[in-house]
Amino acid sequence: MRDEVHREDRAIGPIGRRLARWRRRQNVAASAFADQVGLSRQQLLALETGEDWADRRSLVAALAQAMRLDLTELTGQPYRPSDREHHVVRAVASHVRRHLIQVSLGQEGSAGTLGDLEARTEAALTAEEAGDEYGLGLALPGLLALADQTVAASVTGREPTARLRAQVYAVAAGLLRRVGYRDLVWMLLHQVGPERGVRAVLIEEMRLLLDLGFPDHALNRARRGEEGHGSNPELLLAAVAHAVAGRRDRAEQHIATAAARAQNDRQMAAAASARVVIALEVGAADEAAAHAGAVDFRTMVGAEHVDARVVAATATARQGRISQASAHLVAAHSLSPLRVRLSPVARELLSVLPARATAEDAATLRRIAALAGLH
Repeated sequence: MRDEVHREDRAIGPIGRRLARWRRRQNVAASAFADQVGLSRQQLLALETGEDWADRRSLVAALAQAMRLDLTELTGQPYRPSDREHHVVRAVASHVRRHLIQVSLGQEGSAGTLGDLEARTEAALTAEEAGDEYGLGLALPGLLALADQTVAASVTGREPTARLRAQVYAVAAGLLRRVGYRDLVWMLLHQVGPERGVRAVLIEEMRLLLDLGFPDHALNRARRGEEGHGSNPELLLAAVAHAVAGRRDRAEQHIATAAARAQNDRQMAAAASARVVIALEVGAADEAAAHAGAVDFRTMVGAEHVDARVVAATATARQGRISQASAHLVAAHSLSPLRVRLSPVARELLSVLPARATAEDAATLRRIAALAGLH
């Protein structure tokens, strides 16, 4: 029965609709469940009927925990591939799983040169920064094995080679996290070994723990994050973690530190976008929309630009500014279609906004939703 429900639920859109199916099958009363997760009965029913949508990490985590479900049961990840590019990206999970099995069996491949590893790692990192999920999916197969074997074959200069390997593992983990293979991500990150202190690995572990609904674990993983001495990406993630945990004052302190340390307009825009996330997490929709208006998207590039647009779409949709929310989603999709289609938050918006949008905006959003496999 569970597998049958699982397959059925992956085919539909909003998180609330999946939640309703699970709740009814487990014979849980709406009022009792609403009390358990801190919602009114009306709020829960609005979520389940599609009148409202789930756009906060803390809410989705609470819903999953209360229903004793994995988060992917509610988000529907990994989503059914909707085109060739999506197939390529999902296939990375099979490559990674095969690699981890070969590592556990002690099987070795052919080592490459440091130059080979540097070039292929750079290609993967460039694709990641650009938000090019398809390009990243093409770059990763075989790269993990190349990194492992190049490190193993290193006689001199092992440290820079090992750091490259850690970066490769982190970028692969990031893609798998976005696709929805979180258990595989955890295995991959813990395979890194002594280089887990590499910033890319640290940041990816924080993102994973946040996605899993464990903000305090994410903070514990941060390098001196509590004292505010980490890098700006760590500080921003720590700020979000505090907001998810309900500590807005601490979140604001971290954001203020990150903004004060910003060395360029791009870093200031990242801090402004993080403020939007924090306001959303604490339920301050008007503040979130105001902060979204302060984000200078012109200074942002690639993946961070796409993610910031989705966050801004969520904030403006919460305020009822549907045309502006639609414009943010369309802009994000034009920059990185697959990244948008893989985002649970973006998919929530694509499921509910067409019914609220103007005819022109609704038609555009429905086209994007169809490309994402949403019905």
